[in-house]
Amino acid sequence: RVIIILINLSIIAFTIPYTSRFFSIIVLGSILIIQLYDIVRFINISNRQLTRFLQAIHHSDLTFTNKDEALGESFKELNQAFKGILKEISTAKIEKEAQYQYLKLIIDHIDTGIIAIDKDSNITLFNSSALSIPGIDEFGTIEKLSFKNPELAKIIQSIEPNERKLFEYKKDNNGITLSIQTSSVKIMNK
Repeated sequence: RVIIILINLSIIAFTIPYTSRFFSIIVLGSILIIQLYDIVRFINISNRQLTRFLQAIHHSDLTFTNKDEALGESFKELNQAFKGILKEISTAKIEKEAQYQYLKLIIDHIDTGIIAIDKDSNITLFNSSALSIPGIDEFGTIEKLSFKNPELAKIIQSIEPNERKLFEYKKDNNGITLSIQTSSVKIMNK
C-alpha cells in the first residue's frame, strides 16, 4: 500500500509541471485520497483487533476470536498468536483452579479447624472442621463473625502470630474449649 502511494505521488509530481494534464492530476489526486483512506482503514482494523484482544484478556474472556478478514497473511499470523496466548492463559487458569481445589480438599480432610484471614479481616478460607465453630459458616469478615460469636472475633483480632489462646464456648449444652494458634503467611505481598 505504501509503495503504491509513493508511486502515485511520484506520478503526480511528474505531471504537475504540465498544465495540460490538469485532469490527470485531479484523477491521480482522487486515487491518492482513496489510497490514504484505505491505509487508514487497514491500520484501524488492526488496532481494533488488538483492542478487542486486550479487552478480552482484561475481562477474562477466553472465548475471544477475531474475524479472519481477507487482509493478508500477517492478520492470520496475528490471529494465530492471539489464539496461542489465550490458550496459554486458559491452561494457566485451569491449573491454578486445580491447585486451589487440591489444597481445599487436603485442608477439608484435616481434623483441626483452619481459618485463613487476610490483613483486611476477610475470612478467605476455612475447612469443614472449622464449620463446627459458631459463627464460621460463611465467607465473610471478622465483623460478621463478631455478630454471631463476639468473644471468638475479639480473640482472633487480638492474637499475635505464633501465640496460643484458649477459647471456651457452649455447644449443645456441652462446654467446648478451643486452643487457638495463629501463623502469619505472606503470599503475593498479602
